Amino acid sequence: MRVPNVPKELLNNFVRGYFDGDGNVWKGLVNRKRLKPTKVLQVAFTSGCKEFLENLLIILEKEGIKGGSLFKVKNKNCNRLSFSTLDALKLYKFMYNMNCKLYLKRKRLVFDKFIKMRL
Repeated sequence: MRVPNVPKELLNNFVRGYFDGDGNVWKGLVNRKRLKPTKVLQVAFTSGCKEFLENLLIILEKEGIKGGSLFKVKNKNCNRLSFSTLDALKLYKFMYNMNCKLYLKRKRLVFDKFIKMRL
């Protein structure tokens, strides 16, 4: 399975749709025992097809979203493409542009809360 040939002007809609279906977003703190814990945001796409995620990574890199990490999920028959804070925020801007009206509110809310938490 490969990422379909999506017109560039619709690419953000395709990625957001895939994310809403087979992606997840997490915000939280790491290094909690330090005086100032680190606020992090993680975004992941999951697929049973490694080639699909490799293809998606190449497409996102062309959009300036680099640094993704691709790995097989332990004890499961699936793969995950993961992005940490800076690239996760780039994905947010890419997926939820100003013309965006269709998305899962609960997933977008995690991004919005993280952005407010950082301020």
